[in-house]
Amino acid sequence: MEQLLDLARRAIVLATLLAAGVSDYKTREVDDKIWLAGSLAAAPPLLYLHIRGFYALELHLLSLLLALLVALLTQLARLAGEADAIALAFIGLFEPPTRMTLPCLIPPASAVIAAGVLALLYTLWNAAENIRRGALEALRGQSLPTKVAALLTMRYVTAEEYVAKQHMYIPSSGARGEPLLRVAVKPAENIPPAERFWASVLLPYVSLLAAGLLVYDLLCLLAG
Repeated sequence: MEQLLDLARRAIVLATLLAAGVSDYKTREVDDKIWLAGSLAAAPPLLYLHIRGFYALELHLLSLLLALLVALLTQLARLAGEADAIALAFIGLFEPPTRMTLPCLIPPASAVIAAGVLALLYTLWNAAENIRRGALEALRGQSLPTKVAALLTMRYVTAEEYVAKQHMYIPSSGARGEPLLRVAVKPAENIPPAERFWASVLLPYVSLLAAGLLVYDLLCLLAG
């Protein structure tokens, strides 16, 4: 009975993150109703199993505190959006540690690490895609660090592609078409007058966290 409730809770948490991740990928926004519905559904089995002593309360509180601290710091440093912080806090609150093995000990940390690995894989794919689009020719004359940074973190897009996916890109090209590498970017008022131009890629971090949580769940199921 307790094992089934734990699986149900885990499925609810994962489904909530996946729904939020799909929304983040499509619009870069997550409706608060997704978090509310997930919270209302996950809270009863979580509370019941805590009352039954199924989870280690102290370890869960430590995991939650870590998630809240990271979420707060990312907000103060403006390194992530509000939905990203909520997603991290949601994982910390409703995904308690269920195994004493290292990958399962602190769920938010495991999800963040897995999301980081997936983001790294994306940047490598992005670099290959940029090269396929002829970005190396556009980067001629730039320094090696600039070339590497642009290939990994930016996209060499067409105007049509930008218009179709404005929520994913922010134009970051200079007057001569060179990539403008900036930590913080502001939405552009006008599209650069060029067939192709450089744009900063806005990664959907909630989507990455959802994928990271899925990796965490698979690892813990295999460990159990």
